[in-house]
Amino acid sequence: MVEQGWTRRMIHADHPVYSARIEWERNWEAPGVAYDGNHLGMYILRGLGKLAWLLPDSETARYFRGTVLPRLLASQDPDGYMGARDAGDHHGPCWELIAESDMLETLLFEYRVTGDAAIREAARRLSEFLVTDAAYMGGIGYPSMPSTVPGTRWDHPKALFRGMLMAAHALTGDARIPTRLRICYGHIREAIRTQLETSGTEEHWSSGHMNDISHAIQAPAVMLLLTADPDDLAMAIRGAERVMEIAGQVSGYPVGWEAYEAKDPRKTTEHCNFIEWPTACRTLFNVTGQVRFADWAERALYNGYWGSKTKDGVALQYQSAPNQLVLAPWMRTTRDGDKYGVNHGWFDMQHGPGCCNVFSAEAFPRHVEHAVARGQSGGVAVVYYMPCQFMAPMEDSNRLELIMDTDYPFDDRVRLELRLAQAARFPLELRIPTWARGAVVTVNGSALDVVVQTGSMLKVDREWKSGDLVEIAFDFPLQLVWHHEEGCVPGAAIQRGPLVFALPVSARWEFAGEGQIGPDNIRERWHLFPAAGSLWNAALDVDPRNPEHSCRLVRMANPGLKKAWQYAPVGLQVRGRRVTNWGLAGTPERPETPPMPAAGMLEIDDTPVDLTLLPMGCTELRMTCLPFVER
Repeated sequence: MVEQGWTRRMIHADHPVYSARIEWERNWEAPGVAYDGNHLGMYILRGLGKLAWLLPDSETARYFRGTVLPRLLASQDPDGYMGARDAGDHHGPCWELIAESDMLETLLFEYRVTGDAAIREAARRLSEFLVTDAAYMGGIGYPSMPSTVPGTRWDHPKALFRGMLMAAHALTGDARIPTRLRICYGHIREAIRTQLETSGTEEHWSSGHMNDISHAIQAPAVMLLLTADPDDLAMAIRGAERVMEIAGQVSGYPVGWEAYEAKDPRKTTEHCNFIEWPTACRTLFNVTGQVRFADWAERALYNGYWGSKTKDGVALQYQSAPNQLVLAPWMRTTRDGDKYGVNHGWFDMQHGPGCCNVFSAEAFPRHVEHAVARGQSGGVAVVYYMPCQFMAPMEDSNRLELIMDTDYPFDDRVRLELRLAQAARFPLELRIPTWARGAVVTVNGSALDVVVQTGSMLKVDREWKSGDLVEIAFDFPLQLVWHHEEGCVPGAAIQRGPLVFALPVSARWEFAGEGQIGPDNIRERWHLFPAAGSLWNAALDVDPRNPEHSCRLVRMANPGLKKAWQYAPVGLQVRGRRVTNWGLAGTPERPETPPMPAAGMLEIDDTPVDLTLLPMGCTELRMTCLPFVER
């Protein structure tokens, strides 16, 4: 995969990995620190490996392959274990299992990229250690294996299914790996069922960490490859559906910090879940072929992930929300503020919970990795649209180079050019998202005489030759995503394609970090407040029954900023009116984002205001869910 256009700019914005080198060396090189037992260092390891793949000529790639990878290989002991400072210096199996599986995942990915036999041998030895060592794969599982009680941590199956199952497929010939996987899965299967299929109450979901639930959704879907049990798949699908029913925000992803909660546009989502939730959705799509799950992955990435970062890609929010007007320590993550304490919603280069900072840089490489895949019919499937160049071997020593030229999701047109060493017949599958009203697909300028069904993979089976052009013109209507809260007026967000649009709010930035402001200060921290006179308390003067008649999509001028999402390529021009009885919550000294206005008390100024809504991912302070002027 070679990234191009805004894809390349986005990855370049991410590739410093949020001071990853500093974090890596702190976790890896600090005296007395067992880096194998520190999962933060391993998150960085995985991210560096994927970024080295996408940016092979970058400083990141040189650092990974010149320093990090050799050091990792040198740490492997005679047993196959990695990371021990001295032979036999193994540590507790909880976080260490995650670290070992992350190292295995990194090695397997690097082997796929380079074909290096030494990397493959190191991965084989590590996987053999993990399936034979009693501390990891014993008859009961692990000393802290999750019980059948809802709310237990799911880090073990996360490591098990994302690391060990990859080994089972990549390192063939060792029948013990799938056998052990089945045994361990049997120990946790009922716990997963309890977590995903029992009570649908808010209290139930609040009992489990949001990332753990994302892992729990993935586990039965992945195990389907080994068990062929349709009940596993049904369990995973129902779990994902239940999450969105209870916690799905207007912006298209679940709410939750340490736990899922009932949806509310003021409630926050932990940044890590903008990586894990799309991963769970992509897993479900890969297993089921249901396009809605690929759609869910896109909405979480484009709206949530990019909407929780500064637009230069350097700092992030540990927790962010669709409606956020104040980013400060007294922000609350839930309506019951004492339940989980304060919200780390400000912009920081190194949040205290370091997982989000070091994990963040994996989000987009994971998405790019799945953009083009082997189709269910054996051909090539284009799943996620982005400007990129994809290369893959074909049968009979043939080779496919697929060049994707598009500004999606900012544009609704996609152009695919196929380059082949020799003509070949194979099915090309194209994802038609659920939010499309339709699409016109042409091959070499001639429209296909087919019925394009939204929410499906369109299969074009023909003989392809080098230079063939496939063009897709989607019809993306404007849609309203409603939020209803007891005692408040209803509000909605406007969606077009995967993008949810928000009212951007001018911000006053207050430096709250340590040291001097500058590019070398890794402790920069910023609190944000609405700038004086900024308009945020607006009601949209839009016809809810036909929003397209009240809104105009416009292309925005590029002010010369080069990093992706520092400016919005598109905007929605709408009319609105100020709501005069809707102000900030909290106190003047500690303001907070307010709920939607109280029902029956909407006081609206008579003067119309021209508003330009921007994609949520292009905003920092914003109001995504807004009330509407009554018609």
